[in-house]
Amino acid sequence: MTTRPLAAIILAAGQGTRMKSEKHKVLHPIAGKPMLHHLLDTVDSIGVERTVIVVGARREQIEASVADRDVAIAVQEDQLGTGHAVAQAHDALKGFAGDVLILYGDVPMVSAHTMQEMIFRLNNGSEPRAVVLGFRPDNAGAYGRIIADDRGEIEKMVEFKDANEAERAVNLCNSGLMAA
Repeated sequence: MTTRPLAAIILAAGQGTRMKSEKHKVLHPIAGKPMLHHLLDTVDSIGVERTVIVVGARREQIEASVADRDVAIAVQEDQLGTGHAVAQAHDALKGFAGDVLILYGDVPMVSAHTMQEMIFRLNNGSEPRAVVLGFRPDNAGAYGRIIADDRGEIEKMVEFKDANEAERAVNLCNSGLMAA
């Protein structure tokens, strides 16, 4: 993979209003354990040195759930978007020099292999500044799109609502998972 240190930022600050539950959405179980714990187990398995969970609403539930784990908690008080959420991990990563995976707490089944491939791509070949995990569904629907050149280098990422007709015709979709 790489000899560079590796950290993970797990975003879990969302309201989870569509869940219609008092339980935080990342704590709903799949296959016998909370979604967040599946993701944490995978992150641990690939040798991540620092893990930061960005929390917001119902943060006390997440804090209690991970009390026995070696993770840092960062708080996103105001919901100002994904980029803002990632920025909240800054203090918890102070002094860290290496690669960072950016993951979603409610996307628990990302494999260790996928995470490792993202880090490999980050550090090999053209050595991009960031790697964004894309996917090509049968029906791209309202997913955000990744506009890339023939070499696979990203020219633009655009939300469906902001995309023009040509961009909406692209079937390479943005998962939101990144390595930088």
